[in-house]
Amino acid sequence: MLLAYTSSMSKAKYAIVMGITALRVVLAPAVLVLATRGMWGLILGLVVLGFLSDFVDGWLARYWKVTSPLGAFLDPLADKIICLSLLVVLAIYQTSWYWTLLTVFVIYDVTTVSMRLLSSRLRIPPTSWIAKVKTALLMIGLTVALMSRTGSVSPYGMVFWVLGLAIVAVAAGAAVASLGMYLRRLFQLNIEGWLELTPAVTDINFRAWHDEFGIRAVLFDVDGTLAPWGSAHVSTDVVEAVEKARSAGITNIGLVSNMSARQMGRIEAIARTLKLKIYRIPSKIHERKPSPAMVHAAMKDMRVEGSGCAFIGDKLVDVVAGKRAGVRRIAWVNRLGTEDHPIDKMLYRPIEYIFKRMLA
Repeated sequence: MLLAYTSSMSKAKYAIVMGITALRVVLAPAVLVLATRGMWGLILGLVVLGFLSDFVDGWLARYWKVTSPLGAFLDPLADKIICLSLLVVLAIYQTSWYWTLLTVFVIYDVTTVSMRLLSSRLRIPPTSWIAKVKTALLMIGLTVALMSRTGSVSPYGMVFWVLGLAIVAVAAGAAVASLGMYLRRLFQLNIEGWLELTPAVTDINFRAWHDEFGIRAVLFDVDGTLAPWGSAHVSTDVVEAVEKARSAGITNIGLVSNMSARQMGRIEAIARTLKLKIYRIPSKIHERKPSPAMVHAAMKDMRVEGSGCAFIGDKLVDVVAGKRAGVRRIAWVNRLGTEDHPIDKMLYRPIEYIFKRMLA
């Protein structure tokens, strides 16, 4: 009987907490309807009530120990819904600046909510302190901005309007910073164990690859990885690095390339210098990187599974190709030389630079 009573009480407490959270979701359409009727005083009261409930349900959930994954997901979602509805109202009735701020928060919220919906597949980092500051500033700024619409503060309406807009703008800046930190930490959490960022082939610890990760085969991209783009020159350091891989016990080593036939002379010269086998696929659109076809073909010839193979390249497409092929470890090295394909140089390299900075 006591256990049944305790269970019933826990369910009642959980229902109270979830009910308070749901209250903020219900407030969002109410705010939109009341705004069309100019009932700003009532809107302000409901919004303050909603923001206070955010602290109440969190405190009760911890005090009663009725926290749950669903509650942890719905609580910030409710905050986002009411805040976005207020931003829409302020954008329509107050100033066009709020449309820009609304766009920032929509991008932030869509990204973070989408990642949390994928939390069964991704390791999601905990909420950062800057994200909590962003939420607090946004709530304060929206409340101040709403006060400028009420008649009770009409002599100081412009002051509240400017102050509210300024606080919301600061919150938007915090959202941008928080999103950058969030994505960077997310990528870091989910690349551990398979992706290695390293300056060059010469910096790879092949001994550790062999002994700790069980790597028995290594595949190299060519241009930008082993030699500068469009060049057949292989530096002495690269030659020594490949020899270190062999001495570490990695005897299956090859090049993968989808270069056209007219470039094969250069690829063959690089392969002879390094004493590597070439794994080449026809240069067809559907087989270009990041298709894993070339990696699969090489692993089949080497008679090695993905768990015993590593891939090394200087481009993001190399990383994607290796990941899709299921190799155990991938090294993303910096490009050798300064020359590059014009499209890569103008478009892909800047994107890759930003992506690498997020991972570093």
